Amino acid sequence: MDLQSTLALYARGRKAWNAWSDAQRAKREALEAKGLWQEKLDSRCDVFPANEETAAWSRESVADFYDYEFAEPVDFSGFRFAGFASFTGAKFRSGARFVGSCFEHGMSCSYAHFAKEADFTQAQFISEGHFTSARLDGPVRFDRTAFKRGAWVYSMPGQLTLTAAKFAQEVSFEDACITGAALLGEARFAQRASFARTAFLYWLGMTDAVFEGGANFTGAVIPPETRFTDASFAVPPVWK
Repeated sequence: MDLQSTLALYARGRKAWNAWSDAQRAKREALEAKGLWQEKLDSRCDVFPANEETAAWSRESVADFYDYEFAEPVDFSGFRFAGFASFTGAKFRSGARFVGSCFEHGMSCSYAHFAKEADFTQAQFISEGHFTSARLDGPVRFDRTAFKRGAWVYSMPGQLTLTAAKFAQEVSFEDACITGAALLGEARFAQRASFARTAFLYWLGMTDAVFEGGANFTGAVIPPETRFTDASFAVPPVWK
C-alpha cells in the first residue's frame, strides 16, 4: 500500500487492519504452496523478489508510514503487520504505543522521531527491527519483546539495530529476547538503561555506545565475546 491507503486502513481500527493483514499472510502462504514465492540476493546480499508474484505481494502488503507526521497519540497495540512495516523517518509528536504488536516481515523506525513516550512492550519483531539514528525523547519500553528469525529462507535472524539511536530518557529492555545480532554501536543513552534479564543470544555489538545514566545488566545472557570496553559508561554497569 502507499501512504494514503495505509493511513485510511489505520483509521478503520485494529480489527479491520488485522483482517487485511491476515488476508495478506494467506496470500503469501498460497504462493509458497504453489512454489511461486521466490526471492534472491543481490551483490550486496540484499533480498529482493525474484518473480512478479513475489514482487506484487511485497508491494501490496507493505505498511507505508514513511516520513509521516503523527500529530495525535497513536496506538498500534495488537496490530499485526504481515508485510514490511516502514516507519522510517516518521515523526510521533505525541505518545506511541505498539504494545503486543507483531511485525511479521521486519520493520523500520530508522531516522524516526518520538517526541514523547514509546511503548513496544511484548512486541514481536520477526526477521529484524531497525531504529538506526532514531531520536527517542521520552521514556522507552521494550520489555518482554522478542526479536526472532522468520520462516522464510532469507529472513534476518532476529536482528535489533540501534546504531546511532539517541535515547533522552530511561529505556528498558527487561526480559527481552534477541536471537540475532543486537547492534548498539554509537547509540547514546542519556538516562538509565535497563537490560535486566535480557537474552542476547548471538552477538552484542557496543562500539562507541555511550551510557550516561547507568546501565543494568542484572541476569542478562551476554555472548562471551562481547567487549564492554568498546562502550563508554559514566558509572560502572550493574551485573547483580
